[in-house]
Amino acid sequence: MTQGIKNQPVVLIVDDDPKIVEAIRLVLEGRFTVWSAESGEEALRTVNQKKIDLLLLDIHMPGGMNGIEVLKRIKDSGENISVVIVTAVNTIKAAVEAMRLGAFDYVSKPFDPEELLVVAEKAAQNQRLVQEVAYLRSEQATVFFQNMIGASKVMKTVCGGEAGASE
Repeated sequence: MTQGIKNQPVVLIVDDDPKIVEAIRLVLEGRFTVWSAESGEEALRTVNQKKIDLLLLDIHMPGGMNGIEVLKRIKDSGENISVVIVTAVNTIKAAVEAMRLGAFDYVSKPFDPEELLVVAEKAAQNQRLVQEVAYLRSEQATVFFQNMIGASKVMKTVCGGEAGASE
């Protein structure tokens, strides 16, 4: 997991309302390194420039890109970011669409600060586990390959490890 200040997960809050951004920042400060963006376009630029672990994303924003489009683009890009939708749009249709596209969870505005913190911490923990599994799989593949091919006497001879060894 990306570590921000004091080894904290990095969260990007994407909302065009500065009051909402500040309220979320106050809830998460001390447990997360917090960045913010006011539009979908700015969010994507930030994701391309910084390593983000968690995205708290509003659905309705000004500009040409709403939160659902941002979610689609992040998931299509292969970025390993947990996304939580935080929006006043309290419809089952929006929630189902966000979850179908890969959102980790969905929180309605006005949000309960404790609920938001619990969801953010669960998303960050999930992100940590996903990254750990990817790392362990990579390590396992490396060890398997080294043991399967690199440990034979022939390969050691080819690589200069055991001159004159024969199979």
